Amino acid sequence: MRKLLLPSSSLLHRSGLAATLSLLLTSAGLLQAQDNIVALGRVSAAGALVNGASSVGATITPVRNAAGDYTVTLTAAGAFSGTDANDFAIQAAIASSVSGDDTIKADISAVTANTVTIEVQIDDVENNPSGHLAADADFFFTVFRIPATAVADATTPYLLASGKVDVLGSVVASLGRHGITASAVLNAVGEIEVTLTNPGGFVGDAVNDYVLALTLEGSGAAGYAIRGDVTNVVDDHTVVLTIRTDDVQAIVDAADGVAATRPFFFTVFRTTAMPVGTSDTSALIASVRVDAAGNLLSTGSAFDGGTITSARLATGDYRVTIQSTGAFAGRVAADIVAHATLNQSNSEDDGIMTEVVIASANTLHIDVAVTDVEASGEVEGLATDAGFYLTILDTVLEYQPDLRIGHGPAITQMKGDGLYNETGRGQGILLKLEKLKWSRYHFALENDGNAVDDIRVTELRGGNKVRTKYFRLSGGRRNVTNQIGRSSLLETDVDPGQVIRYQGWVKYGSPKIRPRQSFRILARSVSDPTKVDAVRVTVRSLPFRPGGGRGGQSWQPAKGNQGGGRGGQG
Repeated sequence: MRKLLLPSSSLLHRSGLAATLSLLLTSAGLLQAQDNIVALGRVSAAGALVNGASSVGATITPVRNAAGDYTVTLTAAGAFSGTDANDFAIQAAIASSVSGDDTIKADISAVTANTVTIEVQIDDVENNPSGHLAADADFFFTVFRIPATAVADATTPYLLASGKVDVLGSVVASLGRHGITASAVLNAVGEIEVTLTNPGGFVGDAVNDYVLALTLEGSGAAGYAIRGDVTNVVDDHTVVLTIRTDDVQAIVDAADGVAATRPFFFTVFRTTAMPVGTSDTSALIASVRVDAAGNLLSTGSAFDGGTITSARLATGDYRVTIQSTGAFAGRVAADIVAHATLNQSNSEDDGIMTEVVIASANTLHIDVAVTDVEASGEVEGLATDAGFYLTILDTVLEYQPDLRIGHGPAITQMKGDGLYNETGRGQGILLKLEKLKWSRYHFALENDGNAVDDIRVTELRGGNKVRTKYFRLSGGRRNVTNQIGRSSLLETDVDPGQVIRYQGWVKYGSPKIRPRQSFRILARSVSDPTKVDAVRVTVRSLPFRPGGGRGGQSWQPAKGNQGGGRGGQG
């Protein structure tokens, strides 16, 4: 598991205490993590569920209470025990591909052991000059879990792409999962078309299978609105989004907004989960709830050695800060996506924008601006205070295998966790061999990247003075001597945070030639072959005595586990 971020790497794992780790490790050695998306979906203007999904099996029930006033209830027996409203965050967006001036707000108003209740409010901010009016509209919602304790990295099968589009209509940076690439084009003022491409990746999909999160990028008081929709799924390999941005304060006391091209952040989810073995991490850096006074209401989202704070700097001007030593070295602001949704349940005419600032290698700021976008007699709106939900994602893909090694099977006692090199320095063990007796040790492979990866595991050594055997323990004991020892073992579709355990055996090939010798076990990412890690085994001889050497018990292969070791005869 990663302990420190390197330049051009993705952001830090949340830390895990040894006690937590022991609970999360199964006999197969896989870190079991919660999906950090609880539920997502699309609701029609009439209050009907168009489509939705839930990682906890919740029933999603929307209701239209009145014009522009909706309640969405998530129901799952016992799924929310021990949580409260501050343990969740919501992102919401108007679902429409035509120009408009609606704004959306949301509030997680109540939580019980079995339910989460969400209030959504939509307003037409220029329907009534100098005032707003509640209005019906289709909308997207995504509910995130804010962990109260540090756990293994949460994964989600719902995330497809995330990124930022600039004022010219170009994708500045994007994260495409599962082979997806993202591009954008400016069709007209205030109309940007974003295309996700993955040949064969969207077979059988329809436009309502997708959920969007959209946030305007910027700082200071300004009056803009954003909305978007999935407008086409073409030939099963292209998904087309149309994003609209409007200046709703351009004309004083006007009844309609004016199309205006603005930079924005986008994230695309799919309600149909990706297949098993393709669940990348959600790229979630943090998800928090902040009140109108700038207080951080959420208690989780901590990093290894890091902190998250929030402050109100001035009216309508907020700053959420993440500090973690070295975590942002080599990073640029375009790497980060910051989504914000106003935390309001009453009819209001406020708007919200975010801006990413990397202050140093140790410090990331997300500046949040809240604006009264229907201020009478103003063309830029007026800054105003309001609470909000903020969700921060990373767009950088990282591939990094991590090996560790020890005399025994306890993963927490192995050497090399979070240490990456090709030499095995700092992550090696010494085995004392007695004549021709086998000596046993253990090692483990973990995917420390933030994407599903194929990883090759190979033995590297010169000479044939020792014999080796290898067994894969995760998922059932299996002899993999021929793969690791003679070519390479290809581990496919290794999820982020997944741990695969192995057992190694070594002995001298000859009773007369027993030199001190070392060999390495190397792991290499197939997606990025420059990302490797190695552990080292050094052996030396002991005088003959009954019993086994260090860590080594006298051993003969069980039936069905035959398979020659390397360097010598059986």
